[in-house]
Amino acid sequence: MCRLYDYRPMICRLHGIPHEVRQPGRGFERGPGCRAFGARCGEKNYIKFDRTPFYMEMARLEKEFKQRLNTTVKFKKTIAEMITEKNKG
Repeated sequence: MCRLYDYRPMICRLHGIPHEVRQPGRGFERGPGCRAFGARCGEKNYIKFDRTPFYMEMARLEKEFKQRLNTTVKFKKTIAEMITEKNKG
């Protein structure tokens, strides 16, 4: 575990879990999850876990945030970099 573990965002919390994502024009993309997850939790039948609604909401929030800042600049930082900078101040 790292210093950021308690503050990790949902994307980090979901890492390794088998999932699906709907991408416009591409249909479903299924991620099998990681081997470590399978080893710890056992190989089980796939249970549909569609991350699309979560990702769509995150994209909406990012768009709203940029509109309020009146910017189109892309953030060139990892989530960990953003969290650690916030906790420094």
